[in-house]
Amino acid sequence: MSNNNTGIQAFDDSTNNLFQFNYWNDLTNPDIDGNLIVDLPYVIDGSANNQDNYPLSIFFLGPIITLISPTNNTFQLAGTVIIINVTDSIVLGQMKYNWDGCGNSTVLLSNSSFVFNAFLPSSGIPHTLIVYAMDSFGNWHSRQFYFITEYTETTTTIIINNTITTTSTLETKTETQTTGGFGLLILLGGFIGVLLLRKKKS
Repeated sequence: MSNNNTGIQAFDDSTNNLFQFNYWNDLTNPDIDGNLIVDLPYVIDGSANNQDNYPLSIFFLGPIITLISPTNNTFQLAGTVIIINVTDSIVLGQMKYNWDGCGNSTVLLSNSSFVFNAFLPSSGIPHTLIVYAMDSFGNWHSRQFYFITEYTETTTTIIINNTITTTSTLETKTETQTTGGFGLLILLGGFIGVLLLRKKKS
């Protein structure tokens, strides 16, 4: 639905009317994430208190391709589910997508809305998810989304006794423990000796 007239662009006094993915020339921004959907709902005139929750930021013919999650251009773990929503004001015909321009996967469609999942590949290089969609009138639209796969690193620390730092630390602890034990034995032996000496005098 495109509304390019001035003044009231839509009026709703009824119920169960659905407005979504329309272009309203008096609300075209903000679109901070650049997904072609204005970040604010468009309020429809009338007593129904209706609104378009997905107003378009620009006017064009063709399917709307929206990234649901995660956020575009972010670091993500390998295997993260990338959720894409494809909608159109008429019936969708087909959708294609690929990672990094390598081999399209094609899905034939026969409804006006479709949600699909793609899985982020491994390796720590940037990846580009390219999505194409066509409606039943032959109007094409495409979007690109960018992600970087994070590494999960495991660090293993090995203590080698013959290295200077490690050996010094271990030796210090050992010496402290040995000295403490030996000192306790001396004190205990001296105490027993005093008792024996007193007993002998008495």
